Amino acid sequence: MKTTTVTKPQSLQEQMDRLGPWTTRFHVDGQVCGGGYEVSQDDALLRSFRERLPLPGRVLELGCMEGGRTFPLARRCGQVLAIDVRREHLERARFMQRQLGLSNVTFFEADLETCDLQTLGQFDAVYNVGLLYHVGDPFRVLQQCAAIAPEMLLWTYVVDDGDAELNGYEGRFTRENPADQIGGVRSRSFRPTRCELMRMLTDTGWRNVELVREENTAVALWCRKDAGDEPTRMPTGTMSLAVIITCHNYGRYLDECIRSVLHQSRRPDEIVIVDDASDDDTAEIAERWQPAGVRYLRVDHHNVRLSRQAGLEATRSQVVCFLDADDFLSPDYLRSQAFVGVRCLPLRQMTTRNEHRPLSEVIENYDELRPHTLPEPNSVPAGYV
Repeated sequence: MKTTTVTKPQSLQEQMDRLGPWTTRFHVDGQVCGGGYEVSQDDALLRSFRERLPLPGRVLELGCMEGGRTFPLARRCGQVLAIDVRREHLERARFMQRQLGLSNVTFFEADLETCDLQTLGQFDAVYNVGLLYHVGDPFRVLQQCAAIAPEMLLWTYVVDDGDAELNGYEGRFTRENPADQIGGVRSRSFRPTRCELMRMLTDTGWRNVELVREENTAVALWCRKDAGDEPTRMPTGTMSLAVIITCHNYGRYLDECIRSVLHQSRRPDEIVIVDDASDDDTAEIAERWQPAGVRYLRVDHHNVRLSRQAGLEATRSQVVCFLDADDFLSPDYLRSQAFVGVRCLPLRQMTTRNEHRPLSEVIENYDELRPHTLPEPNSVPAGYV
């Protein structure tokens, strides 16, 4: 008599265990399985992405790992192409895709430090979360992203101070352990400083950079190639900021001045050049910066106070920084000084060709300047302009 052996079906967890140790935790048909890292359906970064791009058609996700962010993203997108360099990550991601029954995700194996993303076609946006600080050449990754999509959500780590340089950008080299399943695949990566990351984004084609959130050295940025006409949105509780550059025949200094503003570690929401009756090349230089979101205003006052007032009336931001075209800002100036509790910045605090000094050193009775002592938003106390 022949005996038939009945094989007991494997449980979901047993099937997952066969694919190796998992990093990400999933919920499947009421079961909790996988690793210890879980991405909430109300994750702040996913929510920010959906708010800014409610129904994208095609999204590229970089460094997808096991699909922890991929699947919530796919529920609000037409198609998601998710890339990772580790084959074992992709095997687990495809297994979980089958369990969840999502057909609008394609997982693709590629090394982002060597591949050409343009071969994948064009996308509505790039979801670049948790990857950039693990690569050796972040400039190359950002440049490739700008070539295939008009918008990008970037979440990465930066460093406060640099002790090294890569391709002209200051930062720090960080050790990576290729055996670590959530780290980089090479022995070291490069993390730029805050202001150098902003400069890197500008140089790679991302003209409009919005701060989504910031916590210690972790920053989330919404990046657009089109500068647009509207002031960018800032996190709740953060006041919007405008830099007004007044200029009279200082075209020879204007490039450096604008560059110092655009490369701030806290980029302003509005930049306005007020050209007061210049007869040099100020207008032509200002026009070159328009794709970066810099606005140009021509007046004929021959008076710096009236020029600043004209710039003030042309902005809508809550905080205003006045800057003369022959001056420039140190890289962290706006980040460290702009939000000190005052609702507007009454500035005339520079000597020619010098960097800004702290507000407390240059404004008389600085400690008295607090919101309850100031006039309405977007105004400057008399006597300070």
